Amino acid sequence: MGNCCDAMRNCCTTMGNIYFGATKNTNVRFSLPAVCAVWQIAMIVLFGVFIRYDEESDAHWHEFRIEHNITSDIENDFYFRYPSFQDVHVMIFVGFGFLMTFLKRYSFGGVGFSFLLAAFGIQWALLMQGWFHSLDPATGKIYIGVESLINADFCVAGSLIAYGALLGKVSPVQLLVLTLFGVTLFAVEEFIILTLLHCRDAGGSMVIHAFGGYYGLAISWVLYRPNLNQSKRLNGSVYHSDVFAMIGTLFLWMFWPSFNSAITDHGDGQHRAAINTYLALASSVLTSVAISSLSLKKGKLDMVHIQNATLAGGVAMGTAAEFMITPYGSLIVGFCCGIISTFGYVIVTPFLEKYLKLQDTCGVHNLHAVPGMLGGFIGAIVAASAREDVYSVEGLINTFDFEGDFADRTVGTQGGFQAAGTCVAIAFGVVGGTAVGLVLKLPIWGDPADDNCFDDEVYWEVPEEDESIPPILEYNNHMIHHKHQDISESNFSVEVEVAMGECHCYYTVTKTANVRVSLPAVCLVWQVAMIVLFGVFIRYDEESDAHWHEHKKAHNISTDLDNDFYYRYPSFQDVHVMVFVGFGFLMTFLKRYSFGAVGFSFLVAAFGIQWALLMQGWFRSLDPDTGNVYIGIESLINAEFCVAGCLIAYGALLGKVSPVQLLLLTLFGVTLFAVEEYIILHMLHCRDAGGSMVIHAFGGYYGLAISWVLYRPNLNQSKRLSGSAYHSDVFAMIGTLFLWIFWPSFNSAITDHGDGQHRAAINTYLALASSVLTAVAISSVAKRNGKLDMVHVQNATLAGGVAMGTAAEFMITPYGSLIVGFCCGIISTFGYIYVTPFLEKHLKLQDTCGVHNLHAVPGMLGGFIGAIVAASATETVYSKEGLINTFDFEGDFADRSVITQGYFQAAGTCVAVVFGLVGGGLVGSILKLPIWGDPADDNCYDDEVYWEVPKEGEASPPLEFNNHLMTAVVVEDASCQRCGDDNSPADKKRCNPKAHQGTDQL
Repeated sequence: MGNCCDAMRNCCTTMGNIYFGATKNTNVRFSLPAVCAVWQIAMIVLFGVFIRYDEESDAHWHEFRIEHNITSDIENDFYFRYPSFQDVHVMIFVGFGFLMTFLKRYSFGGVGFSFLLAAFGIQWALLMQGWFHSLDPATGKIYIGVESLINADFCVAGSLIAYGALLGKVSPVQLLVLTLFGVTLFAVEEFIILTLLHCRDAGGSMVIHAFGGYYGLAISWVLYRPNLNQSKRLNGSVYHSDVFAMIGTLFLWMFWPSFNSAITDHGDGQHRAAINTYLALASSVLTSVAISSLSLKKGKLDMVHIQNATLAGGVAMGTAAEFMITPYGSLIVGFCCGIISTFGYVIVTPFLEKYLKLQDTCGVHNLHAVPGMLGGFIGAIVAASAREDVYSVEGLINTFDFEGDFADRTVGTQGGFQAAGTCVAIAFGVVGGTAVGLVLKLPIWGDPADDNCFDDEVYWEVPEEDESIPPILEYNNHMIHHKHQDISESNFSVEVEVAMGECHCYYTVTKTANVRVSLPAVCLVWQVAMIVLFGVFIRYDEESDAHWHEHKKAHNISTDLDNDFYYRYPSFQDVHVMVFVGFGFLMTFLKRYSFGAVGFSFLVAAFGIQWALLMQGWFRSLDPDTGNVYIGIESLINAEFCVAGCLIAYGALLGKVSPVQLLLLTLFGVTLFAVEEYIILHMLHCRDAGGSMVIHAFGGYYGLAISWVLYRPNLNQSKRLSGSAYHSDVFAMIGTLFLWIFWPSFNSAITDHGDGQHRAAINTYLALASSVLTAVAISSVAKRNGKLDMVHVQNATLAGGVAMGTAAEFMITPYGSLIVGFCCGIISTFGYIYVTPFLEKHLKLQDTCGVHNLHAVPGMLGGFIGAIVAASATETVYSKEGLINTFDFEGDFADRSVITQGYFQAAGTCVAVVFGLVGGGLVGSILKLPIWGDPADDNCYDDEVYWEVPKEGEASPPLEFNNHLMTAVVVEDASCQRCGDDNSPADKKRCNPKAHQGTDQL
């Protein structure tokens, strides 16, 4: 086989040189438009012949409802599936596309060609899958609905995965051909696996990831380029391209629960699939971080591993997501796949390229192919071990679809067919990819030459860079580290004293920030502890358990839409975006700390949500009879809220602490949060749906107290990096906008169904809008030239959402919401202008992100606003039942008055502030111990300390000519001149040799 393909390679190469010359023609001016136009016309014709709306999207729906005794439009499948469809849609068009923007000069191709491929692929997939799955033999038509769109997106995902192996090495015409054949092969293998073999594969471990991965790898093997090293200069990342790629990672990670649950059975199947995927993904983050740090000599993290291996748990959970694999089983899957995937990037990818001539640009072998294959076999094992007492009789039938021709199939047989399905997917990928690769190897597609790969210039009009921006001046030890030292070992600093005409230069020993042992140890030990604790305590609740169908009958529940999943899941996903994209990207404003902002927020949240499920479960939902904690979709939302408090605290410490310190901060922060939340919400019986008290006030003062304890008197040594750059402020606005957009969901996610959620969303929406105008107004008036400060726009515009958290579900009135936003926009902006400098100067409080102004004060104000609104509530405004529902005046609190409720709301605010301050002070004392690998004062705010940062190459940041930098250069230069021949040998030894190198460069 190898000799045959090698011969084919040589033959095609020779023919290409004879007929087309050694230099390839990459002009696709005629071929690309022709292919796009002809194929789109073909789609129009074929859709006209075959495609029709199904009964739930056709105008005859109302007749269909009457005929089938459907009582409500809400039973239309659109309302079950559309939220998940939109999440999958974002993954396809944003997640996959941006994940491939890591190459320094191929972002246009990464996003743009993924866009083209997907847009064509979904049309062809609707036809191919329709012909195989839903062709009506009576009419010869294909009937499509929202589930058809989801399946089409799934089909396209396989081709996008294959593209990852070929990124930067193929033409857009080749990609369209790859998609044409890829969708066709996908439809065939999907029909064989899901219909003929009757396998279950809701999340596509087999049919999507294993097939797509091996399909792309086989094509890449056939298209092997022996001279690809001619493009080596572009086959890597730069700082900003890695940050862009993290956008793709986070959107894939956040929405993977929707991907794996989108087409599962209504009710418990979707609910359980989302929980299992969520936990597997969280587990894979910690193990990926651990192995990444362990695999590098200095213990730094490689962004390649964080961008990719953290997703492996979602891939491997695809098949078994809807099965009763148990929560701790999901953690085990993520744990193992995070390790396997990271080792794949470290060891296997170089091996495949060196010995098997397999050039895998994105490492799809490690993210999709192997985890997909493992996921298929995991599904086979879990299916074969299914028992009636775990699933119930009806649960087994629904989960594995044991009906019709398959009614007599046993679980053991099902497991065998699941394993066979995995093999079919791999075989289709390898054989089909080899055949398609031979087609794509023909020298007629306009693919790039070996020395032009990974370059957008080949197929895109690329704007010229600003030539007036000079390269960066390397004036100090930090900037010349690539040549002389590793910044994670800042073993010396230079202090210069100039007095009475004499100069004294001497070394001072500083900190070592190597976390190669401590970070992997903490991550692995804690993840193993989570697996054990989940195995002992955590179980699915009645709405995510396979016994849901029995529960429905016992409680006279008529429809699966009464499952809490359908009330809460859309809001959960919005909160999920806020926690993993909003908070992370809001902190990317520092010019050289984007990796730390996004990456460490990712790590904190992934660990925190697991610990929060346990801590909150022990306090709120521990069953005294069984000793178990039962989790559902609302548990996941509450865990995200808990983690938000820790991320807020991180904002005060951004750039000044190590990842080990952050994990400790999260461990203690989640514990304190669970305790104060229990006191405030259960013992005091306060209402705080959006968390002004329990999240923002607590998180803000918790972080500020820690920052006060960890005060650094010499932090000005890192002043050069403590500000923003143009592109970093734009990245931070991504966080701002996602927080602002989804804050109504944050404040309404766990309110009462119906009017409570509705009202909370409206009030938050209005408060946010009002705070934008006042923040902009104060920002402009505070500057003599009337210019706006991006810091205020990024942060103070969100203050209305923070302050509205407690009162969001109350009858505060729309104009009251505007007043809250108006006031908090002013207070927050003035806080950034006046209070933050005052706190640093007089109280020694270094607050990197200004959480005092965005979270602490607005959160405290929100708590007191809630107290006032509660105390002023009347039966006329709320109605008697409205008062009971809004303030939960039932049970032990049935006789509580609104005045009393107001007092308790105020008391709850005080409890939150006290817990934050006292708890933060204690935790800060622990974090102050010199054993956690925190950065030295001159290395704060710098990703180089804990991350492998790619060299910028030709694209260097601008030279910053300002007084601070010029002063540093002049002083250092002067000190070097004074340490010349006139100085003593002892003085020469004390002189910093790096200073001479900086002067030489200057």
